[in-house]
Amino acid sequence: MTAITLPSVGQLRAEGRLWAQQQGRQWIFVFKLLLAMWLAYTVAMLLQMPHTRSAALTVVIVMQPQTGQVLTKSIYRIFGTVAGLAATLILVDLFHQQPELFLLSSALWAGLCVAGAIRYRDMRAYAFLLAGYTIGLIGLPAAIDPDIATTSALGRMLAVIVGIVCGGVVSALIFPSTTGQAMQGMLAGRIGTLAQLAGARLRGELSRDAYNRRGLALAAQAIAAQAVRQAAVIENPQLRRHNPLLLQLNSQFMTLGTQLQALTHFIDRLRSTGEHHALLAEFERWTPDLLQLLDELARQPLLPTQIQHWGRRLDLLTFGIKQAIRDSRTALHPLPPESAERLDTLAELLFRFTDALCAHLQLYARLAEDMPSPASVHASERSSEHSLERQRFTFHSHISTLHTLTTGLRTALVILVIAALWIATGWSSSTMAVQGAIIAAVLTASAPNPSRMALEMTKGSILGLLAGFFISYLLLPRIDGLPLMLLTIAPVFVIGGWMLLTPGWGGIGFGAMVNFCLLAPLDNPAVFIPEPFVN
Repeated sequence: MTAITLPSVGQLRAEGRLWAQQQGRQWIFVFKLLLAMWLAYTVAMLLQMPHTRSAALTVVIVMQPQTGQVLTKSIYRIFGTVAGLAATLILVDLFHQQPELFLLSSALWAGLCVAGAIRYRDMRAYAFLLAGYTIGLIGLPAAIDPDIATTSALGRMLAVIVGIVCGGVVSALIFPSTTGQAMQGMLAGRIGTLAQLAGARLRGELSRDAYNRRGLALAAQAIAAQAVRQAAVIENPQLRRHNPLLLQLNSQFMTLGTQLQALTHFIDRLRSTGEHHALLAEFERWTPDLLQLLDELARQPLLPTQIQHWGRRLDLLTFGIKQAIRDSRTALHPLPPESAERLDTLAELLFRFTDALCAHLQLYARLAEDMPSPASVHASERSSEHSLERQRFTFHSHISTLHTLTTGLRTALVILVIAALWIATGWSSSTMAVQGAIIAAVLTASAPNPSRMALEMTKGSILGLLAGFFISYLLLPRIDGLPLMLLTIAPVFVIGGWMLLTPGWGGIGFGAMVNFCLLAPLDNPAVFIPEPFVN
């Protein structure tokens, strides 16, 4: 018989830590989403709000895995909701007898809000998104019955604010994950990612197209780090003191990527000609220690306190590369003028890359200090050979004005197409269709791939429709009381929250939860009539 070997306590702890870092965080978010949803429904029911689904839908939209800056985000979201309410009341007052003009102005407002959210990739984006989303959630129902427009709009706005507050409170109090932690993890991880990319590219293991795709991902990560930094310096006093370093660090990271791009592009040119085997052979003699160091940097995320050792190694390695280049020039002497120029260019590009890497690691190590001053940062910059170039370069995440306007116009056109269908057919449930168009267009516009996100939300909406019909008309009429109702709807948000953080399923889970909140008759009082639901 084969003996059964039980894992040791150390192995169990290691596996537990690994699960907590990966799946554990995902299930914590699912638990927080479900708890915030229960809290929103409970508060809305206790306050006798007629639009509890508005509170639930808002919780789905505002909940995020990273909970840093909960208070600031919530304040901006409330500002956006109030702005959307003001726009709603103005449009209803002006155009409640002209549905075409009301729908046109609503589409333009939503497009303007989307353009603002794309233009301002910071806390202001939350206000713009909520302002655009509010015109769909509040404006259309109010326009249908102008006599109670103000009362209905205020009631729905209060439900939205309840959802914002419930999501913010749960995010802040239950296993909070701060923006500062996300910033530190992003800074530690991207060094290893760039080192892995550089090592694979210098060995010739990556094609140029694959390298370009991964390079674009790194550039996007730098832009994301800039957005996270803006939130983290507000949240964390220590990171606020490090703000000059963080700005320069992002600038140097982009410089490092630029130097790597220049070096690898020149090596590609040498390889494509097939006439510089001797130069490439010498380059391979220069870089084995550099490639080994890049491999070690890529194996694990590095904290600022661990960088000093790597910085010293890189200094010694740079000295060794310079000596190897001198030996190569002696061994290849005399060289034709063109080959000598190419050798000098290759050496210069390699120097620039190693110097940029060394400067980046040195500046990253300064994050371990308690309170760096701007003067010390500038002193560190001047100690590098390329300090003047880096001081002239300041990183800015620039959004194209044309892209901003195009995205806003696309959102308005999507809403207008659905509105035209409503006017042309007189479909009685087109109010819900236009609401869904506004909400979906606003929420997908800021996604990296809006068309893919919209397609995934469509698939999720079908699942949400099926789940909503099954729960609303087969289960809810058979139960009694708020606790049983909350338990009955829990599977939708557990499964949807898990899909939201699963690669390839995020849009489907989000669409399912949004459509369930829109369609499930969980208002106060609940009305279980299946014909309007199906229509």
